[in-house]
Amino acid sequence: MKAVIFDASDKPDQEEAAIIRALEAEFERGGHSCRTFTLRDTRILPCRSCGACSFESPGQCVQKDDAHELLRTVVNAGVLVIVTPLRFGGYPSQLKKALDRFMVLGLPLYTVKKGRMLHPMRYAIPRILTIGLARDRQEQRDNVLEMLARRNAANMGTRYKCLVLDRSKMRARAGTGKGAQA
Repeated sequence: MKAVIFDASDKPDQEEAAIIRALEAEFERGGHSCRTFTLRDTRILPCRSCGACSFESPGQCVQKDDAHELLRTVVNAGVLVIVTPLRFGGYPSQLKKALDRFMVLGLPLYTVKKGRMLHPMRYAIPRILTIGLARDRQEQRDNVLEMLARRNAANMGTRYKCLVLDRSKMRARAGTGKGAQA
């Protein structure tokens, strides 16, 4: 299985980098290949919702940026892991732009499922694991992230899991790095 990780932090972050390294190591230990995209270092233009990907160049966005490589890698993977800091329960802007560009993977028609209008997908989208990183647990904010993850998965016709990691507890368990005193 191939795994793709989206690092959605908007600035370098040691804790988030450690989580991503641990995820990469687990995939590799399990015999799976893994590719990480650091979205802040990736040139992704906003979706113009122009419809060219549906009619002029089906399945291909007319914008020239790094989203083409992101999408090509994702459709060939078995799982997409999104590691993101929480912004009022939502995603940072670079992740939002990347997910909006998944529109190119849909067909130019709609279906209605459970009262929601959805694009059937042109390509199979892998399962999605969304990991939100927060400084504490706030039920309402965490619920907003879960709703976003659920709706993104519904729009992409795939399964999802969503969890929020409390950074304050991670630091407490990790200690200060100076070791135990005898």
